[in-house]
Amino acid sequence: MPRLVITDDKDSVADYTASLVMKRIVDHNASEDRPFLLGLPTGSTPLGMYEKLIQMHRFNPEKYSFKNVITFNMDEYVFPETSTGKPSAKNPNSYHFFMWHNFFQHIDILPENVHILDGDGKTAEQLEEECRDYEKIIRDMRGNVAEGESQGVDLFLGGIGPDGHIAFNEPGSSLASRTRMKTLAVDTVEANKKHFKKIVWDPIAEDPISKKLSQDKRNPRLAGNNGDGGTPVKEWGFFVEDTSGAKASNADVPSTALTVGVATVMDAKEVMILVTGQNKANALEKCIEEGVSHQWTVSMMQMHARSIFVVDEDATAEMRVRTVDYYKGLKDVHYQMLGEFNPHNQGHPLHNSGAEKVAPATGAGAPAQPATEAAHRSEIKACLTKKKRPTSSFTERLEATSGLGGAVWSIAFPVMVATVLGFVLGRHSARPL
Repeated sequence: MPRLVITDDKDSVADYTASLVMKRIVDHNASEDRPFLLGLPTGSTPLGMYEKLIQMHRFNPEKYSFKNVITFNMDEYVFPETSTGKPSAKNPNSYHFFMWHNFFQHIDILPENVHILDGDGKTAEQLEEECRDYEKIIRDMRGNVAEGESQGVDLFLGGIGPDGHIAFNEPGSSLASRTRMKTLAVDTVEANKKHFKKIVWDPIAEDPISKKLSQDKRNPRLAGNNGDGGTPVKEWGFFVEDTSGAKASNADVPSTALTVGVATVMDAKEVMILVTGQNKANALEKCIEEGVSHQWTVSMMQMHARSIFVVDEDATAEMRVRTVDYYKGLKDVHYQMLGEFNPHNQGHPLHNSGAEKVAPATGAGAPAQPATEAAHRSEIKACLTKKKRPTSSFTERLEATSGLGGAVWSIAFPVMVATVLGFVLGRHSARPL
């Protein structure tokens, strides 16, 4: 069973995960001869963690340094435009650009230490070779290890989709899969469309990332840095946003991607999964409280010797009360295990950045809490029939309700519960023996 750390909100998830990542790097005593190997995800969930890591680096660049960290990203799209010589590194919809824009350009990582899968201008056979090379680079970086030790990166970070997938290992993927080319489901393409910009190529536009690296007197970032040293990304030429107002369509979203496999992640010495938001609650419940299944690929992390899920309160909405209470009871222990990297410590770069939320005001002057009668009924029914915990927002609405409406509700709610229970018990007692 993986460790489960339940925090208050997504900001607290970012604080904890950033602190743990930095603790692992510092404790590793990373050096040029013994670098720390770090697997990284994309998407909205890890953005907060990246912001906190940048904050820590700026607070003390020497202590919180990435100079001796080598990174491997989970996945990348295969863009059709790259067949015409326009690199995906210059495409703002690519994960290459995402990582440099949101993280790498703000820290002291060496461009040659950044590895991102690259499908630019490659045939199907060449894409397969790219995936094999990616696995080989990880093994080569790891070096000779004793029998039984991890063959992969030191720490692999990941998020999950609402359907419980990790990287692009969608439902039905093999749990023994390795880095490979993957045809994306229509639902995945449709879901990703909202994150895509409609773009056009401008040969004289400045590449903002390359420009900033040049201004900072840093080496240029590399495209295709997976075995042959890569190609420096030039400053000129860039995919700019289409000003016609047209929206991205399914045709603008690649239907093929390169992704690490489930087994690639399982090879890591340690795995940390970030989960935030109630839209991931069903997936988290399946992955924590049910068995391993290829329909919920992240559930394989149950079998990892050192896996940890860091989640916010909303993400636990579908889990059993007893399970949540058990893991909440261990929350302080998990923070204490961070030692000097505990973000609650005085002097920590993130101290108070994820402070506990103040309880909502109550009484006549409290602001109205948006809610609907249907939402109330739905959550009450879930609590009574499925023994699920009310979500925090539901609890807050009850606490914040005041005045005459609050008095009526305080009477009506227990009467309604008693009526339902009385009806159920009455039917049960009336059944023939």
